[in-house]
Amino acid sequence: MSRIIALLLLSLSFLCFPTHAKEKKFLTGKAPHASAYEGLLPAGMTVAPATGFHPSQLQGKRVALVPSANLNEWARVWSRVYEEGGFESHWSSRLIYRDHEKNRDRHRGYENNTDPRNFTEQVIQALQPHVGEIFVAEDLPHARDAGADYYLILDGWFGLYNTVWNSWFHTHGGVYLLDEALRQAFSVHGEAKEKYETPSLMKSWSPNAYAEIMDRQSEKITREMTDKVISDMQRQLIRSH
Repeated sequence: MSRIIALLLLSLSFLCFPTHAKEKKFLTGKAPHASAYEGLLPAGMTVAPATGFHPSQLQGKRVALVPSANLNEWARVWSRVYEEGGFESHWSSRLIYRDHEKNRDRHRGYENNTDPRNFTEQVIQALQPHVGEIFVAEDLPHARDAGADYYLILDGWFGLYNTVWNSWFHTHGGVYLLDEALRQAFSVHGEAKEKYETPSLMKSWSPNAYAEIMDRQSEKITREMTDKVISDMQRQLIRSH
């Protein structure tokens, strides 16, 4: 099972890096799109509920995992920062921190906590026992051409954004299962938000203090969001038992 999940995540990673006109340097701001369906459905189409759906209908079926535009952007920015040199080339790394390797190690916790593959992997693990096959498709037409019986839209975002007085960590995720007629069989959603802690004055000049806060808070809210999505999804999937 772990090998199958690894292959699915590898497939997903190749689909999650579209070119964006506005380049984001780090995981900042709120999610680019309010709807998980943004850019996936035909123009003017709205999703109606699927009547009479039972989770048992998923048994033996092929389910296409389709990333939302938000998840694509999360994965693209994360990859740019942590796999393509964005972290080391940022002005703060170049001008403030002399030891780049030590500074990178200092932020490993935050890097791992914000990796979108963690959320994706847990969704796949929760779904896998209930279906025949899961495969990854870049959009709904490709999924349909590949013979999907159901479409699972996977939405997610992580960012640090500012209000007038405070900075906030915010993450959200969602799972939206559509049948072959693009009717919504079920949807679940989870989110978590927490005000960014500012290091005390005595620690304010310590890079470790900032790294520890970012590690702790990012782990907390990504875990809360993921746990909510997975638990609600599992409740939907076992309704027939």
